Amino acid sequence: MEEIRKRLLGRLEAGEAVSDERLLEMIDEEIVKENRRNRISLERRIPMRAALFNSLRRLDVLQEFGVTECYYGHLHGKSIRYAVQGPVDGITYRLISADGLAFCPYKIG
Repeated sequence: MEEIRKRLLGRLEAGEAVSDERLLEMIDEEIVKENRRNRISLERRIPMRAALFNSLRRLDVLQEFGVTECYYGHLHGKSIRYAVQGPVDGITYRLISADGLAFCPYKIG
């Protein structure tokens, strides 16, 4: 997985902002390439995708500090369908952008 991460970092070094949707596409492309070289079971690909995304978006810092719940926004429109929701690696994620909640407030706590 580290090799895939390094290749992705190389592709991202151009300094341009990449949407979460595009980053997930890039991750999928690299996983497909790796799968051609060394077969990766579907069972391994799904958590690999999440781990790569978290690592590249620095969500692994949340685990490092023992965060168990993460409420976030700034995903809008079509990108909402790619939102991480529910438990992943011990952290429960909840998208709370207004349009993601159909403009209905979400009570935290």
